[in-house]
Amino acid sequence: MQPITKSAASESTILQHYGISEKDWRCLITCKGNAEKADAWIRARLHEVEDLSTGAQKAYLRIMTRNLS
Repeated sequence: MQPITKSAASESTILQHYGISEKDWRCLITCKGNAEKADAWIRARLHEVEDLSTGAQKAYLRIMTRNLS
């Protein structure tokens, strides 16, 4: 897993890689306080489903981020 960086180009790639919408990513940053904490949250969620397929991991992250609000 690559660390999530703050640059716009990298952020766009990461959003696509994890299947998280920009809206959900911004919400996650707001809920967690900053991008580093949001990154840690994503890593923790991925660790919970590390034995599942990539598609299942992406679906899980989408569900978890949408349930933050």
